[in-house]
Amino acid sequence: MYRFTCAVSALLLFASGSAWAQSVPAKVRDTAAYDHQLRIGIDMARPLIHALSPNQYSYEVQADWAFRKEIYGVVEAGFGRYEADYADLSYQSTGAFIRIGADRGILRRLLPQDWDGGLFGLRYGFAAVNRGAAQFTTGNDLWGYQSGTEGAKTYGFHWIELTGGMRLEILKNIFAGWNIRGKFMITNLTTSELRPSYVAGFGQADRSTSFDFNVWLLYALRWSRK
Repeated sequence: MYRFTCAVSALLLFASGSAWAQSVPAKVRDTAAYDHQLRIGIDMARPLIHALSPNQYSYEVQADWAFRKEIYGVVEAGFGRYEADYADLSYQSTGAFIRIGADRGILRRLLPQDWDGGLFGLRYGFAAVNRGAAQFTTGNDLWGYQSGTEGAKTYGFHWIELTGGMRLEILKNIFAGWNIRGKFMITNLTTSELRPSYVAGFGQADRSTSFDFNVWLLYALRWSRK
């Protein structure tokens, strides 16, 4: 019920943001008369996060396509690795993820060549994570300890995201920007299996919600509409 409530709330927020964006005059916001634009970029924040948490790392890239009326189709993808090294448990996991969704521009376009602005969006995310063979130890001082191995296994995770951010064209065709994200896991995390505790693209897999940010550097490809 909690995950369902989060999902419905995210959809309602996205719908309300879209309705607010519709209030901007169509002749200002409609991109039909503007150039085609495909924007691709890389997240510059991941190396910083890796420096702060050396046992995990991930890399993310993004591409968005400008549709009409300030709607952008978005695809994001990446991969990551995590190493658990505890006194009673150790394993490594690797995984890849993809997020698909859309952004809505929420600021007026001042000129046809003005691509700066704020964005509000929704994503669906999926990750496949392989947890390698895990070495574990159980027991206590009274009854003694036992060691064992849990075989490798691959898991799938699904979630949705609510996002907001900005894009600024700092040089011709070169953008800098950021996103903040609220993530809501759809996959049921209640299980007795030893699942990986980190999911690239989502975060800690022992939580049903996660918050994250990106710092993007992007390059725009543009060509005139025929």
